[in-house]
Amino acid sequence: MVTSQHEGLTKVATFQPDHTRHMLLALFDLPIPKSGEGRLASPDLSEADPAVCWADGALLYGDGEDKFGIVIETQRGLDKERHHHGRG
Repeated sequence: MVTSQHEGLTKVATFQPDHTRHMLLALFDLPIPKSGEGRLASPDLSEADPAVCWADGALLYGDGEDKFGIVIETQRGLDKERHHHGRG
């Protein structure tokens, strides 16, 4: 169920894509291109498997061939049925 908290967290990441770029670079040192303006991308991931898949949000950075995409998925709690990577 979508809640205002879920929507708010997604909006924080997608509201100003260039601020999100700076945050991701500072926190994770991701190879995000510095060229071009960050922009919202379609959260429709229908080319993925399974065929119908929507993300909470998506951002795209870079110009021409130099692009980097971010998929935003808001998790408000531990879901034991999902696969977890990293700490925890």
